[in-house]
Amino acid sequence: MAFAPTQQTVREIIVLLSTAASATGDHKQALDKIQQLQQSPDFFAHCAYLMACETDPSPEAQAARQLAGYQIKNNIKNPVCT
Repeated sequence: MAFAPTQQTVREIIVLLSTAASATGDHKQALDKIQQLQQSPDFFAHCAYLMACETDPSPEAQAARQLAGYQIKNNIKNPVCT
């Protein structure tokens, strides 16, 4: 079965990554949610999709693409990521 991301999930991950990188009150909750999602291969597939296919020119989306790359880089040895 091929990976097929939904735009809703992609947007949710963009918001989550952006929130985790900010200094707002939701920062800790976003980090906890990301740690939870890192147990799923779909999270890393969505991160790869964000890096390769997202074309939204907004600053938030561009920052999320960078943060998605960091997620993959920092977790490449995680068995779920490969």
